[in-house]
Amino acid sequence: MHEMIHVVLAADDHYAVHLGVVMTSILLHRGGESVTFHVLDGGICHENKEKLRVVARSGNAELSFLSVNADLFSRLDLRIKEGDHVTQAAYYRLLLPTLLETRRCLYMDCDMICRTSLKPLWETDLGDCPAAAVRDIDEDRHAARLGLDRYFNSGLLLMDLDRMRTEGLQQRFLRCMAEQAERIVMHDQDVINLVLQGRIQELDMTWNCQVARTRKCRGTGFRALSRTAAVLHFIGHRKPWTRGCRAPERREYWKCLQHTPWKESPARHLLRWFC
Repeated sequence: MHEMIHVVLAADDHYAVHLGVVMTSILLHRGGESVTFHVLDGGICHENKEKLRVVARSGNAELSFLSVNADLFSRLDLRIKEGDHVTQAAYYRLLLPTLLETRRCLYMDCDMICRTSLKPLWETDLGDCPAAAVRDIDEDRHAARLGLDRYFNSGLLLMDLDRMRTEGLQQRFLRCMAEQAERIVMHDQDVINLVLQGRIQELDMTWNCQVARTRKCRGTGFRALSRTAAVLHFIGHRKPWTRGCRAPERREYWKCLQHTPWKESPARHLLRWFC
């Protein structure tokens, strides 16, 4: 009997379709492992929830929606600007120690595409570390800004929830947000790196290949890795579904979309390959 892989995603109603694409990519590429999806619900409407249930059923996966107490953030400065692609839902991962009762979970952002089985990642030995992640593409800049030796991307996190509960890390996350708000620029990612500094296990870059049409992407090796990476992460403001995204891998998003209830007409989908 294989252990269940618990994958957590967070979205509001605007990101529900992209969440469905991530789920689909995982189900299309999994091996024999069983998967349960846990969605941190930032206000997903009934119609989109039903579509997400269709996605889960199509791959014989389980799906649950987790309500989030948004009041925990009401008195905190989240540094979210109007029109930003980051929403309050980005902070929901910080509440997972009390929202989910499993021993561990794999958190993934909704601007990702999975290309392979997640089993090897799930079975990573975390040792004494509460979490594992891939270094951030701008690690040098953000580590210097915060006075850290290392700086990791929070788009994909393998989390030891048992250890986080034992150590009271959720309370420390919230305290960091309240006491160090002036230092927080990269939202939840800064909070996680500040609280867990020196205790995040580094994962191979293939598990969070940060894709962008930038010189930094080429210089860090992510550009070359994107051809074979296990998980693609479309970082920055330009996503596959927004105007101006030129990442070649964007077509993989549209290909996965066609396996969801949000699929486009054949003519519209064909047009995507020429734009």
